[in-house]
Amino acid sequence: MIDWSEFWDVLPLLRNALIMGVLVGSLAPVIGGYFVLRRIVLLGVTIPQVSSAGIALVLMVQGLGWFGLAPVHAHTAQGLPMVGAILCTLLGIVVLGRLAHRRPDLADVSIGFTFAVASALSLLLLSQSPVAEASMLN
Repeated sequence: MIDWSEFWDVLPLLRNALIMGVLVGSLAPVIGGYFVLRRIVLLGVTIPQVSSAGIALVLMVQGLGWFGLAPVHAHTAQGLPMVGAILCTLLGIVVLGRLAHRRPDLADVSIGFTFAVASALSLLLLSQSPVAEASMLN
């Protein structure tokens, strides 16, 4: 028999997970349906790859100590990869949106090209810094 009082006692700890689960579960099908209807399904793979390239860029810059950024293992610089991912993702969305709006017939080509470049850039940036490679794999 389930003791419901224990469930309700633990519920505040799970509140954030429950809210995010409902949000993702309700938004992901809408976004996926939009991609299918617009015939830009490849965009769903390209955007995370662009984000990964942003993370790899920040990890490489941190590992090499450029621009005065702390090494990857420092506690003060843990949020920088997230910032790099968000900035690269937003930049990728803006660039792909402008290309798709300007030339709708070549939208698939530009999305595929961006995917290939972002994939190659992620691998190249990660190979430049062993610390970045270990951090990205973790």
